[in-house]
Amino acid sequence: MVEINLEHIYKKYSGNDNYSVSDFNLTIHDHEFIVFVGPSGCGKSTTIRMIAGLEDITNGELKMDGTVINNLAPKDRDIAMVFQNYALYPNMTVYDNMAFGLKIQHIKKDEIRKRVANAAEILGLEGFLQRKPAALSGGQRQRVALGRAIVREAKLFLLDEPLSNLDAKLRVSMRAQIAQLHQRLKTNMIYVTHDQVEAMTMADRIVITNHGTIQQVGTPAELYNQPVNQFVAGFMGSPSMNFFEATLHEGKITTADNAITLSLPTNKLTKLQDKGYADKLLTVGIRSEDIHTNEEIVATLPNATVQAKVEVSELLGVESMLYSRVGDTEFVARVNAQDHHRPGENVQMAFEMSRAHFFDQDTQETIA
Repeated sequence: MVEINLEHIYKKYSGNDNYSVSDFNLTIHDHEFIVFVGPSGCGKSTTIRMIAGLEDITNGELKMDGTVINNLAPKDRDIAMVFQNYALYPNMTVYDNMAFGLKIQHIKKDEIRKRVANAAEILGLEGFLQRKPAALSGGQRQRVALGRAIVREAKLFLLDEPLSNLDAKLRVSMRAQIAQLHQRLKTNMIYVTHDQVEAMTMADRIVITNHGTIQQVGTPAELYNQPVNQFVAGFMGSPSMNFFEATLHEGKITTADNAITLSLPTNKLTKLQDKGYADKLLTVGIRSEDIHTNEEIVATLPNATVQAKVEVSELLGVESMLYSRVGDTEFVARVNAQDHHRPGENVQMAFEMSRAHFFDQDTQETIA
């Protein structure tokens, strides 16, 4: 069993007044696939590099199986890392790239051959072992980098944006392979990405960070359906959650220009009133799939329906994205392809307010 503990981890670079990582607390359990996700500069890569021992920890303790490893050299941490740029040796063959780290550790040749052969079989590289990186595609190079990590048989795998250099189609294929690899190896993996789709599809748990601090930790479903603040709500999901400002008054929310007025379900209304938001401005969030144009659904939500003008429409096979406007408020609705509408059309759209989220204007935290 392997457990990783990050306890009150801080990182400040020399000459910088602000912390790049601040009070980072996380426990990673045995066999977990953890994904760090957030915008550029949020501290996720810095954190994974501290775990690897490539960056010093300013304050706090990093533990592996209960032992503090802050001052342990990277080579002694039993960690394998896959980098964004593959970091392959161009003059070595695939076999030698995968075997190099084992040779440095003075592993016996027979054991090296066995491990490389096993990794090559897992990754479908059997026919490429004598080629050099220049003769490989981007996806094949990334698999070699993964193979070099696999042969280490490490307790923890760290993957720092490993798919960012691949095209969109190959990224989809590779993320499925990495997820399968995790199931096969049954080891701990920490994966860093700025792509929330990768995080949603791969992770057991996601750690969302911003400005060096953890915003929320949870399963993909928890973060998508129960965001703790407006940042998490807007970051998770594609397209992003729609937000607009409105005032709660007499059981309805109304935008400042009075173009949108929507009734709330009793349970939502009661919670907002009990927390003191009657006649107050708040931020309303609703996901694109919770805005409907289907006539049968619209008919069931007469008190939460508006007439919107479609400004841009994107037909994406089985679904359509309708970028629309009501007064000063813009939003996007994700609808079935049969409910597709063209730009310029005025369409009745129903907001499923039972699935709406509400955020405090000052704190941007979710109003539970």
